Amino acid sequence: IQPHVIRRIYDPKTGVTERWTEAEKRQVLKPEIAEHVAKLLGDNISMGNQIAGKIPGYVVAGKTGTAQRVREGGKGYARGQTIASFIGFLPADDPQILCLVVVDNPQTDGKWGNTIAGPVFNAITSEAARFLGIPKSYETNEKNGQVIGPFNKIVPKVVKPSVKYAEELAKYNAANGDGNADGNGTATSTNASSNSKKQVH
Repeated sequence: IQPHVIRRIYDPKTGVTERWTEAEKRQVLKPEIAEHVAKLLGDNISMGNQIAGKIPGYVVAGKTGTAQRVREGGKGYARGQTIASFIGFLPADDPQILCLVVVDNPQTDGKWGNTIAGPVFNAITSEAARFLGIPKSYETNEKNGQVIGPFNKIVPKVVKPSVKYAEELAKYNAANGDGNADGNGTATSTNASSNSKKQVH
């Protein structure tokens, strides 16, 4: 799709006054490759402990970035200077919003894409999703953030990772694993086969 800054000009009194059409230029990736990459980016958010991309109600796919800043007027990199970024889209399985946040040389203690660009991405896209009326992937309790439903969700593959990791992954995917996890070890089975659908509450 040809890049464009403005999709439409909206007047709350009269409605949409002007709209830009999307022009498809060429297919960059095969659909199956794009789907696989999107899944990897979604797993990067759901399985990680980062701040970026954690938006209640939505499954986000994305990636953080932290780069050294090139020294001005010379070779090499400027000491202690970074470019922090995060790019992501939501919902991960049916993208409606794509957002890139880049912060040039943040003046804070933490200079990582996760802690600097991530919260900005979350604020922008959560508000944009609300404004555009994009349906949520799942519902959460406003007080404690727990997933509520019911919804039909795909049961994630959680066999072999650590018990704690498996429990967190199941919770995130709204599969609601039975019981609490304690101790170490690995998950050896689930009460529903992976990739099957399960109604959750």
